[in-house]
Amino acid sequence: MPRGGHRPRQIERCFHPHYGISPLVYVNLRRLNEARSLLLRGRMGTSVTDAALASGFSHWGASRPSTASGSFAVLFL
Repeated sequence: MPRGGHRPRQIERCFHPHYGISPLVYVNLRRLNEARSLLLRGRMGTSVTDAALASGFSHWGASRPSTASGSFAVLFL
């Protein structure tokens, strides 16, 4: 049993009815919004990579839509 006492599937079953998305999608949307916020309020010199890393992304490749940069483009550009 996981440390919190709930199995991942049980958490997902409880989470989805309230938010309409999976916990993973929710976390990624939060990270993308945080990266966007950092870029919008950032000073000159704030790089996209720095914002991504500060928001919890470790892979920021542009080659596939499933990457953070592809998701960012779909949501905000």
